[in-house]
Amino acid sequence: MLYQRNNRVYIKTDGEDIEITKADLNRLRSLPREFGFGNEILPDYPLVRNPTNVRELFIRIYDQLEFEVLASQEGYPNYILRRHGKNIVAHAVLKTKDMVTDIYADCDLIICWEDDADEIDHFEILEIHQYFDMIDLSSYYR
Repeated sequence: MLYQRNNRVYIKTDGEDIEITKADLNRLRSLPREFGFGNEILPDYPLVRNPTNVRELFIRIYDQLEFEVLASQEGYPNYILRRHGKNIVAHAVLKTKDMVTDIYADCDLIICWEDDADEIDHFEILEIHQYFDMIDLSSYYR
């Protein structure tokens, strides 16, 4: 598992943390893509690939964001939340471009891993990746 601490990148192995230098990162980048490196983002958190992952991560932080979960389900809407005395209809998507706005017409909040859409006026967007430590290896290649 990769993680970042004090502006340095480490790989956690069995009982040992090994610092990865910029030269090491350049060597990783040159590996064939089948090794899973290249220009890809390598998270120190589980790979977030679908709305279920977004829901799993949101449930870890909802209370820190002052939400109360009143209802949770797989289908739309994923959540009925309460915050500051107001009920909120919320739904999780991986990226905001994944939204189909007519389906989410009565939604108050979109919970996403990445807000990659142009401004959306209809909804409040909660982009949760900022609450989790991710390492974008490409930023170390420059």
